[in-house]
Amino acid sequence: AGNVAENLLALGARVSLLGVLGNDVAAEVYTKRTCPSLDFPVLVEEGRQTNLKTRYYNGLKRVFAIDQTDSRHINEATENKIIKFVKDRISDYEAVIFQDQGHGFFSDGFVCRLRETINGRNDVLVNVQAPSDASKYQAYRGLHTIFMNQTEAKAFDFDHRDVECKLTDLVKSDVCVTLGKEGAVLFRKIHRYYVPANSVTSVDSCG
Repeated sequence: AGNVAENLLALGARVSLLGVLGNDVAAEVYTKRTCPSLDFPVLVEEGRQTNLKTRYYNGLKRVFAIDQTDSRHINEATENKIIKFVKDRISDYEAVIFQDQGHGFFSDGFVCRLRETINGRNDVLVNVQAPSDASKYQAYRGLHTIFMNQTEAKAFDFDHRDVECKLTDLVKSDVCVTLGKEGAVLFRKIHRYYVPANSVTSVDSCG
């Protein structure tokens, strides 16, 4: 989610980033991030570990990665704080993004509560990381646009060369599939839009 926020800030957007941190040293890295266009209300959950992903490079070559994640569902008290924040602020936003990394923030029950809170807004964008669990997308059925990468889309027998996309019928949403160096394809209602990728020197596929 921080990666998404940084990209939006770089494009000139104003961003509110809402997530949950643990009461630990790693959280201090996040809380020190300041920017005039970034609203970052810090939610700390006692007993939780802040998710920390570390990458080691030799020049431009990634040597190895260490992921320290706490994938337990957030507790009810934390959910209530988030729901209150969304209720108080939802009218301020032009769009809402759910960035679901599969680390406990978006349980199916909490997604239902968020749906009720945003009350049918038609500008909710969803990025779900679920390479081996196609059922995960059902919690987000009917929201405006669902994003997934090619590996995740293949769980639905997806082929980006198809003129029509059965994914849109399965999830009742528009669907955008990122194709790595081949670009991205968007299926919106009966239309298909393809955009090739910019030519870049890839350092890491993340972002």
